[in-house]
Amino acid sequence: MNEHGDALAPGTRIAEFEIVRELGSGGFGVTYLARDRALERMVAVKEYLPRYWGVRGPDGTVGPRASSSEADYAWGLRRFVEEARALARLRHAGIVGVHRIIEAGGTAYMVMEYVEGRSLAEEIRSSGPLPEDRVREILTGLAGGLAQVHAAGMLHRDIKPANVMLRAGDGSPVLVDFGAARQQMGRQSRSITAVLTPGYAPIEQYSARGRQGPWTDVYALGAVAYEALSGRAPDDAPERAMRDELPPVERVAASPVSAELAGAVAAALAMDAGARPQEMGELVGLLGGEGEVRVRPELAAVEGEAAKIPWGNGERTSAAQPAPEQTATRRWLLWGSGAAVAGVAALVVSLPRDDGEVSDDGEVADSGVVSDSGVFSDCAECPKMVVVPAGSYMMGSPESEEGRSDNEGPRRRVTISAPFAVGVHEVTGAEWGACVDAGGCREEVRGGGSWSVSFVSWEDAHRYVAWLSRTTGETYRLPSEAEWEYVARAGTATARYWGEGTAGQCAYANGADAAWSSGEAEMRDSAGTRWVACRDGHSGKAPVGTFSPNAFGLHDVLGNVWEWVEDCWHDDYAGAPTDGSVWTEGGDCSFSVVRGGSANSPPGSLRSAMRVRHPAHRDAFLRYSVRYRDGLVVGFRVARTIN
Repeated sequence: MNEHGDALAPGTRIAEFEIVRELGSGGFGVTYLARDRALERMVAVKEYLPRYWGVRGPDGTVGPRASSSEADYAWGLRRFVEEARALARLRHAGIVGVHRIIEAGGTAYMVMEYVEGRSLAEEIRSSGPLPEDRVREILTGLAGGLAQVHAAGMLHRDIKPANVMLRAGDGSPVLVDFGAARQQMGRQSRSITAVLTPGYAPIEQYSARGRQGPWTDVYALGAVAYEALSGRAPDDAPERAMRDELPPVERVAASPVSAELAGAVAAALAMDAGARPQEMGELVGLLGGEGEVRVRPELAAVEGEAAKIPWGNGERTSAAQPAPEQTATRRWLLWGSGAAVAGVAALVVSLPRDDGEVSDDGEVADSGVVSDSGVFSDCAECPKMVVVPAGSYMMGSPESEEGRSDNEGPRRRVTISAPFAVGVHEVTGAEWGACVDAGGCREEVRGGGSWSVSFVSWEDAHRYVAWLSRTTGETYRLPSEAEWEYVARAGTATARYWGEGTAGQCAYANGADAAWSSGEAEMRDSAGTRWVACRDGHSGKAPVGTFSPNAFGLHDVLGNVWEWVEDCWHDDYAGAPTDGSVWTEGGDCSFSVVRGGSANSPPGSLRSAMRVRHPAHRDAFLRYSVRYRDGLVVGFRVARTIN
């Protein structure tokens, strides 16, 4: 069998290893069955041979496909070697073992354990769904290995039945197909690539900015358990985000399932990443055990304590809100099998080009672009930005949504046809101060340091984006109302990006909570509620980034301060454009729209579809706003066109 056009022929020698046949191929390499002639055993050998960047020459060596691919090819080769070395340090029966790495012929070869047996996918196809006891064995075995992978700062991201081998001898599970990372490409392309297999990938993997961590692999492991019990994979995450009709596993399982196992699978498959078990120990704890997931201390110390698992480009502590003083970052090595594997979809978002020099740690000097995380800024005083992908969503709220207003409909599908950049945070006092110092903005706007500015009229916000555009030479602007709701939802269809109800507000948003009090009837929402029962630790505005982000990596899109958008006010969406563009025609342009609610807002205002009108001109804005407690708590978030 030779599926890859450039695969090595049987009989080819790589050091002491002789190629027997091709086992499979993906976007980043080819895996072979090989004979270890020195130790007389069979091994698996994976060759770095990226389908889009690399090519094998007539002499058998591998190199870049074209001069434009040189940087990408070199980056991928370096990461392939680094990941092989990292994986070789791990020892667990549930993880395929890596014996050595060979660098030769312009490429590299990862020599791994050859697992004899058949995949879980083959087992399900031939024998049908598995009984509970067998599924528990597979879950705990894989969870123990993944706990070590996560403690070493790595993720798999492509866990599925086809990548779970069952050893021929004892049937024990082992996770295979750890492939080259696709987190970002070389210095020229500045791309972020999300690799996923529909049905097993959670919603955060569908976004180039989705925050991924152990909970991402937890979802996939839950999907594997669901299929093992029922014979069918879960519905794709985007379909579930639009309308979740996935039946509980106990309803579709081929044999009885205990409440304990059914609850663990349901928790693992939660659409809201924060509602899932956050690491493998929690998942196995739901099954009534923990011994299999204890991590060896020396592995937990590879890049920090296992209790502090990073959020993609930052660090997530065990607290609901990441502590502001914890600013150290740690990269995940994101492993997947490659886009050429059948059923795998790839999402690519190109970051803005930059002429800065790339340092060894992946950061671009002078420009402020952090290529590993996708966050960039165009100057030292400029807002941090992130590129969000093109996509489509249903704008507005369904009639059944609690707190809904008639101005939030009629619902319609909006398609954002091109990526654009948006501020990670609302504009801060420090960022506004740079504009004041340059003579571009009013000094009386309130805000300082890392707190969002407020007391900002629509005209004030326009002064700032005009100054920022002049300073950087880039096109900064306010987002359109459709763009704002698109980034606020970040792939969700629920009332809030953390879920349908208010539970979880204190982790994700700074709104009116139990520590906040007001006697003003105007501050009640449509249900008469003035605050949520939890305490978020802030009686007013909080420093930006205090609360957990949405799947696009944006903080405080709901809560903290209201945010201006570009559009004129319309009483509803009848006749609104569907391409995400700014809507001015037929509207009252003496008013614009604020979205998202503030630190003083009742829970009904902290919804992705909630919209309120405010006068656009400064004097009218001030007169109008003083009637409401949070009327002046208005700031903004910038958008930037990607040229």
